[in-house]
Amino acid sequence: SGKIRITPFEMALRCDAGMFARSFRFRSSNLTVLVKPLPANAPKSFIKAVGKFDVAAHVAPTKLKQGDFLTYELTISGSGNLHAIKTPDLLLPSGISLINTPTKVADIEYTEMGATGKVTFTYNLQLTDSGKVSIGQQAIAYFDPVKEAYVILKTNAFQLDVASDKTFIASAVQQKPLNNNLNRSPKITKVTAQKAQKKSN
Repeated sequence: SGKIRITPFEMALRCDAGMFARSFRFRSSNLTVLVKPLPANAPKSFIKAVGKFDVAAHVAPTKLKQGDFLTYELTISGSGNLHAIKTPDLLLPSGISLINTPTKVADIEYTEMGATGKVTFTYNLQLTDSGKVSIGQQAIAYFDPVKEAYVILKTNAFQLDVASDKTFIASAVQQKPLNNNLNRSPKITKVTAQKAQKKSN
């Protein structure tokens, strides 16, 4: 934020007209832009997006069994600083685990409106519970410079039918600290899932 000076643009042209050939140089005027800081107290779901955006979500498949994997796609489209937005954090129920870092695919063109197009984030998830499992609405916040206000968008919620699988085991593993001193690291809980091996005869 603050005053930002844009360096003047320079251009050289040559007019080739035989003995009257000449060169011309052009220089634009100076330009100073006043950049306002974003308002304080941004929503927790703010993804550093400034402009005008929409959000859509897609889940596939929706009928699965315990231990299966699925993908959650979150697409943010519009105009603004699409190239600079951060990866949204998903709010997931206890029966669903995020298994790796989300991937990001951008389809952007740069125009007088800024970066225009869409960015799709793909999350790989694993189901650890059975029954009716719901992925709730995900909130995405951006700043609208026309309204001069934060705008919060929400995706649809998704209901999953998850069949029980008796061969599936979901176990919680705690990483214990190496010692018991007062500066020990906090416990980190992670969920691992695996198929139980059948005992051989």
